[in-house]
Amino acid sequence: MDGFDSYDRPGESQSEPVLKIVILGEPGVGKSSLIQRFLEDRFSCDSIQTSGVEFHRKRLTFPGHVDVSLHIWDTGGSGTLASPMLRSYLHEAHVRSRVCAT
Repeated sequence: MDGFDSYDRPGESQSEPVLKIVILGEPGVGKSSLIQRFLEDRFSCDSIQTSGVEFHRKRLTFPGHVDVSLHIWDTGGSGTLASPMLRSYLHEAHVRSRVCAT
């Protein structure tokens, strides 16, 4: 899969593509809840605010036996968007998604 990175990490083959996804948004909009729903197929009303960045991984298999490892970065909303660290979080991200409340 062109455009994807491959990493040599435990549990991942060297040829397994990695898709880096960074989730951005203001505090309290539900970034962590969306990620939890995607990763674990559950929702909790008792979430605590993310401080800094949390990292998650999930492996997906697509038709044709193509495995892709998703590396999901959950950024804390409070001050993170203005943080000098934001540039490093976004570095080489394949997907940047901004979550907002209506």
